[in-house]
Amino acid sequence: IGSIRIQAITQRDVVKVIDRIRDRGAATHSNRIRALLHKMFAWAITKAYRETNPVTHTERAKEKSRSRVLTEAEIRKLWANTSGSMTGLALRFCLLSAKRSGEVAKIKWSDIHDGVIHIRNTKNGTDDVVPVTSGIQRLLDDAKCISNGCEYVFHGRKGKLADCVLSQYMRRIDWSACDTKPRPHDLRRTAATMIGALGN
Repeated sequence: IGSIRIQAITQRDVVKVIDRIRDRGAATHSNRIRALLHKMFAWAITKAYRETNPVTHTERAKEKSRSRVLTEAEIRKLWANTSGSMTGLALRFCLLSAKRSGEVAKIKWSDIHDGVIHIRNTKNGTDDVVPVTSGIQRLLDDAKCISNGCEYVFHGRKGKLADCVLSQYMRRIDWSACDTKPRPHDLRRTAATMIGALGN
């Protein structure tokens, strides 16, 4: 939108911005920018900077659902590149627990008792539990060793890990041999696929 005054921004200006992002293949990012702009203009209306929201009648981009599952070789590569750091341990936990990265980042030490980890307020709006298996216990022990005393099991310097930190960590791994680079959410899908295969 550039230097256009907020009062002068039109629906067409907004469409140009979100379409440019969508057309480069980033439909999800386009929708996030659209949502952010909508909130921004809604705030502007409450402060009497504008009378209408130019985002209201724009269209969301159609997002393609991913079905990316890591191969055994990719899992080994991930494991080899996630030792010794809190973020790496969080990614390993995502794979072993089949939980979303945002849910893993919110786990506190106080959520762990009686042999299970209590996941509060999941994406579905419910609570869940994760059994503390031997593999997960090793991750917890490793996290405890490098913890700075934070209440969160997996944390950064200023508190719980942000999703973007996990994504950035995975992007730094050399996936040049892969057609598409895996993302943190693919770890959950990979775990669910492996669990499903055990039942067949």
